[in-house]
Amino acid sequence: MSSPTPQPDLQISSVLRCEEGLDGLLTAVVCAPDIPLPGTWFSWALTAPPDHLSDSQMSQLCDFLMALLRDKLLQCQHRQLAMPKQCASPTSPTGNPQTFAWCEGFLVAQHCLQDNWQKGLDAEQSQRKNDIEMRLAVILKGIRVLRKLSRSGSQAKRQALALSERQINALYGAIPQYLSELSELGGQLALALPDNLQWEGR
Repeated sequence: MSSPTPQPDLQISSVLRCEEGLDGLLTAVVCAPDIPLPGTWFSWALTAPPDHLSDSQMSQLCDFLMALLRDKLLQCQHRQLAMPKQCASPTSPTGNPQTFAWCEGFLVAQHCLQDNWQKGLDAEQSQRKNDIEMRLAVILKGIRVLRKLSRSGSQAKRQALALSERQINALYGAIPQYLSELSELGGQLALALPDNLQWEGR
């Protein structure tokens, strides 16, 4: 695997999602059937307009995001997609901000990629289409529940979901398998898309 990506300076970091949010966002991006161009997903990574950044800083920001994307693609190709180590199981009543940020970044990107996935599903003509849709729905539901549990002060939501600590830990532990499966589903749909060679060998 590649060495850790150097962190950007404070001014650049001030317009970006946190480390965990970027990781979740890029996980969704690399699992998509047709990976969007950087000009599409760069804006999803921002939390504030970068108007105050110099040309040099904008170049550094782009280089930083592309380095993160390359790292995430390698993880995807080696079946090593997972949440960062600091994203703990949200069994505490106060939740876990790192896990929440990861889920939030992932779900923001996944929402923006709905048409991307639908395009792949529309191109899929085999009997697997319904199975792919159902598996995708299960994965996204699991991550949405994890986001609710991870939000600070989510005790009421936790009680409404009626999940035990064992069930919460099981959901958290299932995330690597969910992500491996999501990558596989995206790869299957990519093969159905015309002129889409980017996932050859995935």
